[in-house]
Amino acid sequence: MTFLNKNNHIIADKGGKRKMEEKKMNVYEKLSHIQNEMKVGKNQYNKFGKYSYRSAEDILAEAKKICVKYRATLILTDEIEVIKDRYYVVANAILNDWDSNELIKVKAMAREEENKKGMDASQVTGSCSSYARKYALNGLFNLDDTKDADTDEQHEVIQNAQTKQQKAEKNDKLDEIRMRCFKAQNELQKLGIDTHSEAFCEHLKAEYKISSQDIPNLNGNGLVALIKAYGAIYKENAKA
Repeated sequence: MTFLNKNNHIIADKGGKRKMEEKKMNVYEKLSHIQNEMKVGKNQYNKFGKYSYRSAEDILAEAKKICVKYRATLILTDEIEVIKDRYYVVANAILNDWDSNELIKVKAMAREEENKKGMDASQVTGSCSSYARKYALNGLFNLDDTKDADTDEQHEVIQNAQTKQQKAEKNDKLDEIRMRCFKAQNELQKLGIDTHSEAFCEHLKAEYKISSQDIPNLNGNGLVALIKAYGAIYKENAKA
């Protein structure tokens, strides 16, 4: 007779004695279970756009409870990168497996706006951090947020940069494509491919005529081309 204990170890009963077998879930199996159990409602309300949404804090609150159940820790970090004289907040969502110390890391970026009406520098950086963290968490836990708007603060930043509804709709579509691009990039990183290495960049340029992976600044055509290239490279390496 076999049993499964709370730590997901298989216990076999032989001759009245229980024997612990070394069959633990790896970090990807744990992540899959966590993803399946993640239920994060849209409990926040944006007074500007009059819609409900989920925040990074909402995702965190739910993730902490489930991660402990599967003996894993969720870590969030922020970094500042300067690209072409513009400041970006890079958020990293990291799942750390207690049993193996294996890590799964997903990152997302948000750019600080040049015009920040009604907000000081620290508020804008905090808003960008929340935005980037939210999408890093979405990528890690496979939360479909394509129809969600963002927090009140981020909404206000975007509104200051947009003057027409048509432009807003176009930007929303680009955000969806960017998320797909980030996810495709993360899938390559799971295979152990360093997408930021010089060798990888040269391969993209030579084989796919792509000279930039600056996802936040690429236009629609550039993003689509990059997603296709990532997909082709993934298929080549997944078979290996």
